[in-house]
Amino acid sequence: MNILIVEPHYDDAWINLGGFILLHGEHQFHLLTVSDYPTNNEDGLTVLQKHCANVTGDFLGYRSVGFDDAHMLYLQQQYGETDPLRLFMKMNEVTELATVKEKIFQHGRNVDMVFWPLGMKHPQHIIMTQLNPFARHVLYREFPYFFYPDQKTIGHNMTMGLPCTHIGIESVYNQKMQIFRHAYPSQHVIDELVMEGMALYSLRDEVFWNIE
Repeated sequence: MNILIVEPHYDDAWINLGGFILLHGEHQFHLLTVSDYPTNNEDGLTVLQKHCANVTGDFLGYRSVGFDDAHMLYLQQQYGETDPLRLFMKMNEVTELATVKEKIFQHGRNVDMVFWPLGMKHPQHIIMTQLNPFARHVLYREFPYFFYPDQKTIGHNMTMGLPCTHIGIESVYNQKMQIFRHAYPSQHVIDELVMEGMALYSLRDEVFWNIE
C-alpha cells in the first residue's frame, strides 16, 4: 500500500505513527509536512530514510503560527491579526484556502490511505482541520495535545462514534524512540513531557480513527 501521512510540523508523523511505520515495512509511506522549520539545523527526514527505506517526504514550506504564547503574541502584533487561520493566511500570503488544500491533495491523489492529525491545542494543528481535502482518511492521535487536561472533552467529541484502532508497538518501541531522538534532537522536551501521567517514552500504542 501507498500511505500518505500529513503532519502539521516536521516531527508529528514519527511521534504519533513511527511504530506503525516500523511495523509495516511492506508499505510505502510519504510524509507531507505542512510547515517549514528553517531555524532547525537538523534534517529529520534524512535520518528517517536511513532507518526506513520505505519512507519518503516533502515540505510544503508554509510558516507556522505560534508555537508558544510569546511567539503567537509576536506574530499577532507583527501581522495585525489575532485569528489563527487568518494569521496563517496572512503570514504565508495565501488568499484562498483552496490553494493550500489543492497542494495537499496532489500528494494524496494516488495513495491507498491518508493519515491526518486530529487537530488539537496548538493553533497550527487546529488550522489543519480546515485544510483537509480528503473525504476518506484516518485521524491519528496527537501527542502531547491529546493528553492535555483541557483537551480531554475535545478529543472525545472529535472521535466519538468513529471506529478506533489501537496498534501495539512494544516490539519496535525502543527503535522508534532511538530514531526519534536521532532525527529530532531539538524536540527532546517532547520526549520528557508528562501530561496526565502520560509521556512519549511511556506510550506503547498508537491510535487512529477511520473516517469513511
